[in-house]
Amino acid sequence: MSKKSFGMSFEWGPTKPCDDTQSPPLEIFNSPPGTKYIQIALFNNSTGEARGKALAQALGQTSFGYGAFKSIDYKGPCSPPASVYRLEVTALNGSGETHAIATGTLRFPPDP
Repeated sequence: MSKKSFGMSFEWGPTKPCDDTQSPPLEIFNSPPGTKYIQIALFNNSTGEARGKALAQALGQTSFGYGAFKSIDYKGPCSPPASVYRLEVTALNGSGETHAIATGTLRFPPDP
């Protein structure tokens, strides 16, 4: 039996054009047992800039809507047109230790 990997997918949804403090809609897959929190961190791959982090409790759900994560210092995309952003999603246990990390990339603003 093969072990399924932790994964994610996201979209920008209603993300505002610059420095939106609300997290984007997100789906996660195959959370490791014992996951208590999901943390996101956003990076601009085009410039190397870190855009902050946000946190949500993992209560068994796999879908997190726009703004579901509590901002630590999260700021959404704000850059020259067509920058590529990487969203890093970390599954944490109750002590804040990392269980697994998944990443995805999207261009912002999205292609029409």
